[in-house]
Amino acid sequence: MSIEAIAEAFFKAIEQGDVDTLNRLYADDAGVWHNFDGITQTKAEGVQTLAQFAAVADSRYELQQRYVVGDTVIQRHNIHIRMKATGASKVIPVAVFLKFRDGKVAHIYEYLDSAHVVAEAFEGVADMSAA
Repeated sequence: MSIEAIAEAFFKAIEQGDVDTLNRLYADDAGVWHNFDGITQTKAEGVQTLAQFAAVADSRYELQQRYVVGDTVIQRHNIHIRMKATGASKVIPVAVFLKFRDGKVAHIYEYLDSAHVVAEAFEGVADMSAA
């Protein structure tokens, strides 16, 4: 199976909340780094985070671009999220680098565009630039 096919299976497993497939696709020593907190999660932490997320939200990946460069898949996508309890939805632009080793996801570098989170945090706050 090509690394592009493995990447496709990986994102489908996230959408479906398929923890068994995620565990199978990750290397045992995999790391998952996020730009929003600078922390690298272990395989177990990454899978647990995705399982917890799938319990409260439905997600769908809308592929924008994907490139395979050597042992790395570089992908830009929008993740469409709908909260199960409220139906609230959000679209988050993401760029991700998946580095492979021996047919497994060995490391992920994930860059989420959090600009909308900042905008929502300040929504309704008076324009401070006029002061």
